[in-house]
Amino acid sequence: MSEANLPADERTRAPIRDRFGLARLAEKIDASIDRYFWRWAAGFTILFLACSIVRDLRTALWFDELFTLYLARLASPLEIINFNDASPPLYPIIVHWLLPIVGNDALAVRLPATLGYCAMIVCVWAFCRRRLPAAFAFAASLLTFEGGLYFATEGRAYGLVLGCAAGALLGWQRAAQSHRRGWAIALLAVCSALMVALHYYAIFFLVALFLGEMVRWRESGRADFALWAAMAPAPLVLGLHAVLFVGGQDYQTHFWSPPSLGQIVPFYERFLLPTLVLCGLAFSVAALLPKPSAHGLETNFQVHEWTAIAALVLLPPAVIVLSMYTTHVFVDRYLLWTVIGFSLLGAAGLSAAARGRAVVGVALIVIAIAATARLEIGPLVETPMLRTAEGMRQELDKVARDGAEPIVVANAHAFMELSYYLDQPLRERLVFPLSRDLDLQYRGFDTDALTLGPLGRRGLVPVKAYDEILAENKRFLLAATKSDYLPQHLAAAGYRVAPIQGATMLYQVQALDE
Repeated sequence: MSEANLPADERTRAPIRDRFGLARLAEKIDASIDRYFWRWAAGFTILFLACSIVRDLRTALWFDELFTLYLARLASPLEIINFNDASPPLYPIIVHWLLPIVGNDALAVRLPATLGYCAMIVCVWAFCRRRLPAAFAFAASLLTFEGGLYFATEGRAYGLVLGCAAGALLGWQRAAQSHRRGWAIALLAVCSALMVALHYYAIFFLVALFLGEMVRWRESGRADFALWAAMAPAPLVLGLHAVLFVGGQDYQTHFWSPPSLGQIVPFYERFLLPTLVLCGLAFSVAALLPKPSAHGLETNFQVHEWTAIAALVLLPPAVIVLSMYTTHVFVDRYLLWTVIGFSLLGAAGLSAAARGRAVVGVALIVIAIAATARLEIGPLVETPMLRTAEGMRQELDKVARDGAEPIVVANAHAFMELSYYLDQPLRERLVFPLSRDLDLQYRGFDTDALTLGPLGRRGLVPVKAYDEILAENKRFLLAATKSDYLPQHLAAAGYRVAPIQGATMLYQVQALDE
């Protein structure tokens, strides 16, 4: 039908739709991605890796990362294992090996996570390349950024777990569809075992592969024993860590984040909702552009692959409920690998809904990159600041530099940052007050005391028992945030607690009998 024969409202909209030739441009981009997929992938991965390394170097370390660093500074891997903070020791051991090679603390702590995240991106692309139209396959990895980008540059195990999870998923897919599959079975075995050695909750990722393999078994009518054998090392690795897990049960008794049903909705809001929003925006934007005369390629995930994806999406509530009756510990990042399932669901679901239309896939790429840029640019250009203790550091530099009295830091996160970043004269005066009883009384958990106590006994950070500090010092400087209980507790215990003029987080504490 010619434009002259269109209804009036269609004639009004048609010139607006075609004015910039966006639909034709999207078709050209999709064709280029389809033809040069791995060139696009390589270019993006190199750019992402470079930006991530810059962030690794620029961003200040925070509590969890500094804990990783101090563990890695122990004399040997055996000492790291014996420390036993109820977390697997593998990541600090990797950092321990990297420290003398890399030479920069922040980069050594974060580089394994950064490389793991890049590996995840590549493996998700490889998983989707034969199953989705080119633009949607490319967008699948980009969808992980909204929920997982932070962990690409955080010095904990999660970025590396993501890489292992995606590697295990790719190995499982390729082992199921190829006769020359030795490398795929090896990839599945190594990645699944390694991810469990990095984080105990990664064992639940294997549940998704197990369910997918059960469906494939039912479809084919025969068991794939080689593939089952490749999954076996993961539970064996978990069993080998059982003695560490049992030995660290003190951390579980009063953990700062016990599991509850109330965590289910926030989990999906944090990790799934952003993916759905990006996909919805892409579909809405593409709806404004003219449709091609023929639809694009169809989505062709196999039934067993859809099963594994669906399991990844639906596992979190089951894991949370199970944690309520077993470990009594749950933090949403423990199931970070579900972002892979969410991203696959988003890309494949949108591809199916749009019938593979190139313009929708390209719109999703553009929107996902724009969303990623908003998260990435700030840390690359802004002045690095301490996450918790920046204001405290500035106040100490301003009003406490000329003193000699001890500086008691009430906040564990601020203390860890100050003990690493504060200038040497001030840093030598720092001390953290340990008291599990007070932590339990005021906060309901004792995780900070259990974490910092062993570090202090090994001489890695300056900590003392709370009562010992009071017995040795009739006067001291107290640094505390508004959420810390120590200023109010000391005042109630009969100490004079006076805010220091010109500061909001510093107090002069004095015993009344001095």
